[in-house]
Amino acid sequence: MITLTPAENRLRDFLIEQARTADPGDPETSTITYTVLAETLDPDMTLGLNQPGPRTGRLTTALYHLNKHEHERHRPLVGAFAVSKGGDRTSDSGFAGLARDELGFDIPEDKAAERAFWRGQLDQSVEYWSRDREDGALTDAQFTTIMAELATIKRMLRQLMHG
Repeated sequence: MITLTPAENRLRDFLIEQARTADPGDPETSTITYTVLAETLDPDMTLGLNQPGPRTGRLTTALYHLNKHEHERHRPLVGAFAVSKGGDRTSDSGFAGLARDELGFDIPEDKAAERAFWRGQLDQSVEYWSRDREDGALTDAQFTTIMAELATIKRMLRQLMHG
């Protein structure tokens, strides 16, 4: 299970707000480039997300962790709102590659399929984060508590079965 750092939680909160306030008919207008995202979240470079030079390193790692975190909790990949200068996540294979290779999504290795997947994650994020949260969805704290309880139950069952 991925546990987000404070900087990654800040990134998550920011991107969730992008999804929550996006135009459902055109969520691409609410995407934000890596450069602007890093400068917005980390103007004084104290979080390590706004490193000089190319926006790789900690920001990319934070987006990777964020998307894995959301997937583990059965939520759309809100990291889709962070895009390269070209305006979408298909200019490099990082977003689709993570989803395909590490999260188990069935995405053909072609630009059209990768773009469709990216756009689908935008749409799903907007739908998920803009709806009324009285639908029974778990908060992260509730999810973590349940997972800890399940781990305890698993240990107890092992002890019962194996003495």
